[in-house]
Amino acid sequence: MDRIKKYLKQYTDQLVFITLENYITQSKKDIGFLKDIPLPVAVHRIADHINEGNQDQIPFEAFVEGIIHVMGVDKDFKYIHEYQKFLFMSNEQITDYILYHGLKKAEEGKYLDAIIYFRAVLSMEENNLSAFYNYGKCCRDIFDMSKDIKEKKDFKSEAIKIFETITEFFPEFPASYYYLGFFYFNQKLFEKAQITWKKYLEISDDQEKKEEIDNNLRRMENHVLFEKGYNNILSGRFEKGLEILLPLEKKYPQWWNLLFFIGLAYRNMEEFEKAIDYFKKVLQNKPSQIDTMNELGICYTSVNDFNNAEKYFKKALMLKKNDHEILSNLAVVYMNTGNINEAEECLVKALKISPEDEVALLWMEKLKEIRNKTH
Repeated sequence: MDRIKKYLKQYTDQLVFITLENYITQSKKDIGFLKDIPLPVAVHRIADHINEGNQDQIPFEAFVEGIIHVMGVDKDFKYIHEYQKFLFMSNEQITDYILYHGLKKAEEGKYLDAIIYFRAVLSMEENNLSAFYNYGKCCRDIFDMSKDIKEKKDFKSEAIKIFETITEFFPEFPASYYYLGFFYFNQKLFEKAQITWKKYLEISDDQEKKEEIDNNLRRMENHVLFEKGYNNILSGRFEKGLEILLPLEKKYPQWWNLLFFIGLAYRNMEEFEKAIDYFKKVLQNKPSQIDTMNELGICYTSVNDFNNAEKYFKKALMLKKNDHEILSNLAVVYMNTGNINEAEECLVKALKISPEDEVALLWMEKLKEIRNKTH
């Protein structure tokens, strides 16, 4: 999927397509193969020449510029191969020419313009390292500068994809590892960031940046341990996860994410009292943490303390009233306390929100069985 194309379409919207039957270029090259091929030209280039009284002549360079824009926007354009042949005919070093202008645009801070040129190069030379790298940098710069959430997401994803591609095809090119490490770190993929930055330290000669990355690696050691711990817990290796996470609690007694996963491990191990203690610690540090309220409700339900279970499920629903999972959990409490009508009301709401919720469907069937037995 080309997630960036929609941001570049404005460049082709400013083009018109003409044939050589209607216009004469200043070129003396044999371009007869383009006789029936429509060529793109920027509207402003045509307007300039009409204003100058040269409506019958368009400079060769105007077609080159138009074609670069088309290739930069849509590498699968219908006449892309004819356009590439035309460009190579105009200049055997055309990719260097396009790359130069892309770098110039990037230096001027015109990152979208630069991306057009770098993508045009890649449509002709798919493994051009300079085009790849500078394309990735421009995407990163737009991500850094943009205030639009969707735009930031798209350009971040594109930058990551580009830098990851570079590490695949050019594994000894250090800069891609440098930038990727920051992206992974900001996504809280700490193990991935650690591996990526260690590779950077192995192959880079930039002592200043190596010192920066070395400091980053030291600071994120505990984040890496945290990630390993919670991944073990999410994978069902609860004891292994606790073995990693519990020592971190001594250093970070108020790190609510850490406390949450310790509580989650104990809850899954059916050590509910310990789990309750940790989930309460989470709420002391983050009072509106909805998942923790839900987990407390589950723990209290498991030890048949339905009053506290109801209390925490209702607190969670005050903050997130349309959560089908919490509604289903509250329904279970009501069923255990004989409040069948309230249980049915919760399950109906849950299934209205998520008709395929298997847990809600299961409890609805059990509720029907209870009703049938009472009639």
